[in-house]
Amino acid sequence: MKARKIEIGKTYQNITVLGVAQNTGKSYKMYDCRCEKCGKVFRKNGQEIFLYQAGGCSECWKTAAKLQRENDAVSHIGEMFGNLEIIGYSGLKKMNGKMTPVMVCKCHKCQGETEIPLARLNSGQAKECARCARKNLAKGQKIILDASIDGTMIYSIVDRSKNKNNTSGFNGVSFQKRIGKWRAYINFKRKQYYLGSFTALDDAISARKAAEENIYGDFLKWYAEEYPDQWDKLQKLKSRNKHNDIKK
Repeated sequence: MKARKIEIGKTYQNITVLGVAQNTGKSYKMYDCRCEKCGKVFRKNGQEIFLYQAGGCSECWKTAAKLQRENDAVSHIGEMFGNLEIIGYSGLKKMNGKMTPVMVCKCHKCQGETEIPLARLNSGQAKECARCARKNLAKGQKIILDASIDGTMIYSIVDRSKNKNNTSGFNGVSFQKRIGKWRAYINFKRKQYYLGSFTALDDAISARKAAEENIYGDFLKWYAEEYPDQWDKLQKLKSRNKHNDIKK
């Protein structure tokens, strides 16, 4: 494909080429240019002139990009994200080294107003104000701490979610590199019980599930009968956490 030639004196949309820049130290030609948007004189090579001709100089490009981001942010006013309603735009603010659109939000849970980055709203990370989130977290922690019998946290038994931090992805199953097998175990009342080592992951998981039914089953049935109010709170907490995970 034949390279396009830059013509001195010609205006390419918003860039006018004034002449060839001298003594630039570059192996390729640089051109002195004028931005027809703001009048600023700057230098670009031929490829950059064709690439950035619509936007003009770098400052005009940055201004246009900023305006576009702000217009996009303002377009979200009135939208709901969980309990948060965007009621205004606070501006671009520096966070973690980047300029981020920040929105003014009304929390319909407590009727308070707060500022939240638009990215956190769009990603689903923010569904209520920080004050309400702290209250919910403290409430959930209290429920979990109150539900403890003989050193056993009942909620950890009630909500036996997959553990993404271990090598298998399942609670109570991990890989032993030294022997090349899957180890199954279960914790109950501050003690850990070894369930065996298995060549197949499915066998280790089956051993763990069987232990859960044998060890946890009767215990949870007894707890539900003895502490019905606390059991109901744990079930609601489990359901809420599962719902939040699905939304994420």
